[in-house]
Amino acid sequence: MAIPSEPPSNVRDLAAIRVAYRAPKERREAREAIANLAYQADVAEARRDHVAKDPLVRAVGLNNADSVDVLKAVRAEIAREQAEMHFQRLEAEKRGIGRDPKLSKTRIDALVKIAQIESEIRKFGAEALDFKSPKFQKVFALWVEAIKEVAVELFTPEQVDLFFNRLGTKLDGWEDRVSDTLR
Repeated sequence: MAIPSEPPSNVRDLAAIRVAYRAPKERREAREAIANLAYQADVAEARRDHVAKDPLVRAVGLNNADSVDVLKAVRAEIAREQAEMHFQRLEAEKRGIGRDPKLSKTRIDALVKIAQIESEIRKFGAEALDFKSPKFQKVFALWVEAIKEVAVELFTPEQVDLFFNRLGTKLDGWEDRVSDTLR
């Protein structure tokens, strides 16, 4: 319908003009709304995947989540965030933009939090043992070496070999079994 050059004489003509003007817009809005819904669904799915794969969520979500493991995951996430803030500051300096005091304060707060978490981990470390840590593995190796020396003194070479083969089989995965027992 052509748009009249003079005002409409009755209500029917006015309604026809409104439909002529609005129909394409309404169709466009409907298409945009559908596209927006699809986009929102994609974002929701990406968010669910990201949250499911997040190391901190996974550490907290473990059935036997150890406080030390959770604190280590939190520390790692804060460290990543502060590293991103540091990168942003360096990039701003490259562009000649001065330091953002808000960004610097946020980064300092993150570093303080990391130090606090490290302190908490050390407190837990006095109570909890990390059987997979290099220090504990050295102690374990020293203990096994002492057993080996005694076995060599008391047994024949064949008996020593048999003893350590069986001991090695029994001790496979001992760190996890002891950790589960202590929880």
